[in-house]
Amino acid sequence: MRTEEQLLQELQAKDAELVSLVANVLGLGDLGDLNDGRRKELEGEVAELREKYKTTTDGDTPENPRALNERFGTPALGRLLRERREISEQILDLRDDG
Repeated sequence: MRTEEQLLQELQAKDAELVSLVANVLGLGDLGDLNDGRRKELEGEVAELREKYKTTTDGDTPENPRALNERFGTPALGRLLRERREISEQILDLRDDG
């Protein structure tokens, strides 16, 4: 069983994957080449996607993961969002058990 610290590291890595994927899809190139303002804006866009996915899987919005994939033209987005959510749930479970 993984520790909370390990899961938090995995969560952070998953967030980095999401930011990189969205930057690539939007044609922004390498994250290292973005200025701080644009990177923060991109991270905000990814946070909105995470929230849309969360509410989508909770049934609160009409947009589904397939629609997010289609909008961004890649099935990887839904997969990464799902994996991130699974890690988040594992962290919550650990905290509930602790």
